[in-house]
Amino acid sequence: MNVHGSVLPRWRGASPVQAALLAGDAETGVSIMRMEAGMDTGPVYAVSRTPIGADEDAGTLSTRLARDGAALLVDTLPRIAAGEAEGVRQDDALATICPKIRREDGRADFARPAIDLVRRLRAFTPWPGLFAFRGGRRVKLLAAREVEGRAGVAPGEILAAGDEIVLACGTGALSVTRLQAEGRKPLDARAFSRGERVVPGESWA
Repeated sequence: MNVHGSVLPRWRGASPVQAALLAGDAETGVSIMRMEAGMDTGPVYAVSRTPIGADEDAGTLSTRLARDGAALLVDTLPRIAAGEAEGVRQDDALATICPKIRREDGRADFARPAIDLVRRLRAFTPWPGLFAFRGGRRVKLLAAREVEGRAGVAPGEILAAGDEIVLACGTGALSVTRLQAEGRKPLDARAFSRGERVVPGESWA
């Protein structure tokens, strides 16, 4: 038996929690399933659903799902042993697959919509994180939100640097409030802008 971190058959594979956040799913859950040869294709004996909090990231959501999964497993195993719970075959036509997360997945592509980068930040916290490059140096983006963009500006260009560092995106803009330069400690946007001399008009990649 296995506890899987999604409501199967959605998000079969190695990264169901991250996949749900990347897709902007409103809810997720855990499934108690029987292992078989296929990847997460076995019959499902029990499911627990839960809304995804607006500020949850992969770390906090994984912790919550692990707790829910443990409770569901304790409840389900005796019912299986007693013949009170039967496995339900998954509908393969509804299956979605999620691959293993790689370190390079955390690189910010500012040509994407800003909302996509916010989702990636949540999905890739704590690992691999969301990061960009400024003059060849890696900068981790630790907290950000979507804001209105500006027409005619190249993706990755700094629109503002102060209490928030605002970067142009393919659609909208990304307002970053906490950052960490490579080899440095995390800072709020104002301290980072002052210490690293960030100015509007420069470009990050």
